[in-house]
Amino acid sequence: GESAYRWIGKRALLTVTAGPGRITFTVRAGHPRLDRMHVVVSLGARSRSYVLAQGSWETITLDLETAGESGREVVLESDEFWIPAREIEGSTDCRELSIMVRDVNVTAGTGRGRQTSWLERLRLQGRTRSSPA
Repeated sequence: GESAYRWIGKRALLTVTAGPGRITFTVRAGHPRLDRMHVVVSLGARSRSYVLAQGSWETITLDLETAGESGREVVLESDEFWIPAREIEGSTDCRELSIMVRDVNVTAGTGRGRQTSWLERLRLQGRTRSSPA
């Protein structure tokens, strides 16, 4: 079956605890009526836009250029969201959902990657709850 993931709303934050190195997110567009979704990933003054195709998991990698970036927040944002109660008959779920996130991998320096406890460390704005597809 499919591994666990977390829906994010319009904005999600993840505190960087390693640097220099990189963070890799596995993400998926989640809007039921859009073929593509846009997400912006930021760390400090740096940001980059991505277009996610519907129906497949994609990888986003963010380089941590200096050790001074440790302790800062990575921000994932998307203005394209949907509300299950408006799209799924009988649903009472009024959350604003955008993309799905799984497998956050942090690689510090030239060392090997380590899997973070992303279900606990990904802070969402508003309610937090995992959901099936």
